[in-house]
Amino acid sequence: MLPPEIRADVRKWDAACGAPIAAAQRFALYLTVPGAQFLALHFDDFRCRNRTAYCRSAGCLHEVYVSTSGRYRRVLSVHASDVRLSSSHDRAVLEVVDGRGTSRTLWWNGSRFVGR
Repeated sequence: MLPPEIRADVRKWDAACGAPIAAAQRFALYLTVPGAQFLALHFDDFRCRNRTAYCRSAGCLHEVYVSTSGRYRRVLSVHASDVRLSSSHDRAVLEVVDGRGTSRTLWWNGSRFVGR
């Protein structure tokens, strides 16, 4: 149920995985704020024979996409323990949790996620 441009990106993992890929229910999570829709892919909820293709000691790959005019573009790609999208005052907020449990918070500035 992913948008076509993101589905095409995910399908590229077929070769690295060496077997058919699958995704758990929480692989793709959406957040809508005024003027934009975000989609976070959580590769820790991705099923692939070769998990080392997208997971490292720092955590698994997480990618965040934004759609502001009907097409999605990737705005963040990070290896982390988790990423959490939320909103505050109609702005997207992204919390990135590293492998040690330390988190950093980034805010959407209209074109990318930035720290304060």
